[in-house]
This record gives sequence, structure tokens and C-alpha cells, in this order.
Amino acid sequence: MPTDADMLLLHHPPIFGQNKEITNPFYREAILPDNLIIYAIHSRIDKSGFMGEAIAEKILYKYKYIIEKRLDDGTVIISLAEQIEINSLINAIKKGLELKTVNVIIKKRDIKRIAVHGGEAYQKHHISDASRENVDLYIGGDMTHHLAEGAHSFEMSFIDISHYSEQEGMEKLTENLKIQFPKVKFEYIKQNTFWTIE
Repeated sequence: MPTDADMLLLHHPPIFGQNKEITNPFYREAILPDNLIIYAIHSRIDKSGFMGEAIAEKILYKYKYIIEKRLDDGTVIISLAEQIEINSLINAIKKGLELKTVNVIIKKRDIKRIAVHGGEAYQKHHISDASRENVDLYIGGDMTHHLAEGAHSFEMSFIDISHYSEQEGMEKLTENLKIQFPKVKFEYIKQNTFWTIE
């Protein structure tokens, strides 16, 4: 972390989760100045749809699409100009997000309407809301075993792009802030996953 920073703009706050404890090793190990301003934008930026739009830009980079709407939970509903076979989308997602693997549940192979939700997307209420939009594919992060079981009750395909996909939103935000405030120095700090794939 830059030692001359005046402000730390975060997605997740340092103290997070049900137990209200420091969950990220970065904050345990970092030596932060006493006068550093820390501002977390988690719920506000998620609900705006900004994260979903940033992810869509990265994964749908070679396709024409329009954003039809943003749901109240921040899920972005996208309509592709042309129907695309799901394996082509899987390859584009892996390339765009630099992922070696993604978890998938394939129920529909021809994709025209997509829901994108950044971060922890596989909560039943998020999926239920997206299903009412008649989407063919739901893209989000954190699909655990039991949430995958529940996802099978919906008539759409699913692609799990991991929770780290939300970093695409923070990177895009950094670029937007650089344009809006050219006299201020902004630096995006990429955080790696806490595990490795062997």
C-alpha cells in the first residue's frame, strides 16, 4: 500500500461479517497511518448496479449488448444482440476475468438474456428476482454446494465467477475517478485470492 495515501477507498469495510471482526488479512498486516481516511462503499456501489456493469464490460467485451435494467439488489439485466451458445460465453468469461476455471450449471445452452450480480450473488432472493426477468443465464460469485442445489430449481443456466470478480468494479471506479478528478492521484490495488489452484 502507498505510504503517502490520504484516503483508502474500499469495497468491503475492514470490520465485516456477522461477528464484526477483521476478516481480511490485509488489514491485520498493514501498518496504516493514524490520520488515514477509510471509506467503504460496499452496499451503495453494489445496489447501484455499477459492479454488475463493470463485470459485464470485461466478460462481454466481444459481444453487442444493451443493459435493459438494474434490479433493486444491483443485479444488471442484459440483452445480447444475438443469441450465443453458452460454451462461447464460458470461454469469454474465463478470458475476460483471467480465470482458469468457472463452476457452471447448464440448463439452457442458447443465451440471449443475462443477469450479472457482483460479489456474493448466489443468495436465493437474488436468483429469484433475476428469474422473474426471464433470463437464460445468471452470472455471479460464491456458488457453494447448497446454493448450487437450490439453483437447480430455476430454469436458467448459472456461471460462478468467484467473489473476486467485484474487483472489476473497483478498477473501473478508479479509472472513472482519475477522469473526474485529474489533479488527484488514484491508485488501484489488486488483491489476489486467499487460495491457489494447483
